[in-house]
Amino acid sequence: QCAHVDADQSTLGGHVGVDQSTLGGTWPCWHLEAGLADVDIDKITEPMPSSAYRKLEEAFRTMGVSPASSESCVDLGACPGGWTKALRRYGASVTAVDRSALHPELMRDPGVSFVQGDAFTFSPMDTENGGGGEPVAWMVSDIIAEPHR
Repeated sequence: QCAHVDADQSTLGGHVGVDQSTLGGTWPCWHLEAGLADVDIDKITEPMPSSAYRKLEEAFRTMGVSPASSESCVDLGACPGGWTKALRRYGASVTAVDRSALHPELMRDPGVSFVQGDAFTFSPMDTENGGGGEPVAWMVSDIIAEPHR
């Protein structure tokens, strides 16, 4: 659902009555000002393990959805924990999978279950390899990998 909308128009893709002040600017994210996700990093005052959380926050803002506090998530390739911490900010429980440990604060977080292992082979249904045996609401990944993987 992409359309070009001039800032002074009140139509979107032929639909009259769209409140431009609510929906914002133009493609690619017609519901966001100028198509850009507004991630206000100045409002995040707690220390974050890395700056990678900005990508996930931008994705949530662009999609218009984010995890609920009752939802469980899996973060594949989680170290040092930027995305895990971003998910925890929403109150979601997180299974963080990586070969390397997370930031010490996240390793102590009762809402984070750390699985030391291969994110490429992890399955949330596989209880023998750290999975909880239950479906998850969100599975996110910011793995750095060579193309042959």
